[in-house]
Amino acid sequence: MTFVLQNLKNLHPDFEKWYEIVASRLRADPKARWFVELRNRIEKQGQIGDSHSSFKMYNFDSSKINTMNRDAPSGTVSMFFGDSMGRSGWEVLLPDGSLTEVFFELPLEIATFQLSMAEAPEGFSFEKDLPDWLDQLEAIVQEARSKFGGASN
Repeated sequence: MTFVLQNLKNLHPDFEKWYEIVASRLRADPKARWFVELRNRIEKQGQIGDSHSSFKMYNFDSSKINTMNRDAPSGTVSMFFGDSMGRSGWEVLLPDGSLTEVFFELPLEIATFQLSMAEAPEGFSFEKDLPDWLDQLEAIVQEARSKFGGASN
C-alpha cells in the first residue's frame, strides 16, 4: 500500500512533504516497522517467521471433529491443526499416489488459537494488532484521498 501511495509523488507538488510526515510516523511505531519487516520477509524469502514462531490452540473440543470429517475430501488420510503457518486441513492421497493438503478454516466453536512470533514487538498480538494495522493503513489512504483526490473505493 505504501509503495502504491509513493507512486503519487509526481502527481501532486505537496505529496512528498505529506508522505514524509506519514513515513516518519510509521518508522517511529515498532509494530508498523515490524509489519514492514514481515512483508519484506514474505516477499523476498517466502517465509512468514523464524523457527521460533508458534501456533497454540486453546479450548480444543475434539467431540466436534467427526462433524468436520464429514466434509473431508475423498482420499483423506489425515487431518492436521495449526501447521507452521497456523493453517488447518486434511492430507489427501491423490489418484497418482502423491499427497496434497486441502486447507479449511477451523470453526471458532472447535478451538481458539493464538499465533505468535518470537521477533514480534513486545506485547504484540495478531488478533488485536493486525486489525489495528489495517485500520491505520486505511486511514492513511483516506487521508491521501482527502488531500490529493482520487476514487472513493
